[in-house]
Amino acid sequence: MPKYEPLQYALSLLKLRDRTVGEMRDKMRRKGYLGEEVEQVIAKLLEKDLLNDQRFAESYLRSQVQYRPSGRHRIRAKMKQLFLSDQLIQSVMSGYDVGTETEKAKDLTQRWLAKKAGITDDEIRQKLGRFLSSRGFDWEVVREVLDRIKNGALQEEI
Repeated sequence: MPKYEPLQYALSLLKLRDRTVGEMRDKMRRKGYLGEEVEQVIAKLLEKDLLNDQRFAESYLRSQVQYRPSGRHRIRAKMKQLFLSDQLIQSVMSGYDVGTETEKAKDLTQRWLAKKAGITDDEIRQKLGRFLSSRGFDWEVVREVLDRIKNGALQEEI
């Protein structure tokens, strides 16, 4: 039996950070609340605009672009893990600028290169390619950054 009333528990979760409807539903069910009481709480929170998936998705994308250099694939996967619908993710991501992704990849590459002094050019291309791909950047963006390194353009910017 959960220790808090369902609404109190939901509000305590929202005190920590904004949540999606799906995330709230999942957390409440895992805590042991019944389906009917979960849905009543979610309806109340939606009515009071304390839960809003559109607002959450836009805010999440802004924070990821501003504070965490990641590519569109990683951001999309994280949004999916937060129970956002494919339609909403696509809608929000349509405003994501590819130029921004390229700039983030370049910034991340410059920081990465500053820490990797003394490794060969081949190692840089291999390891950096894997690193940027693991951060969710499009292959075209990774290739562009690697080509700039090969041509010496990115090191000149450092």
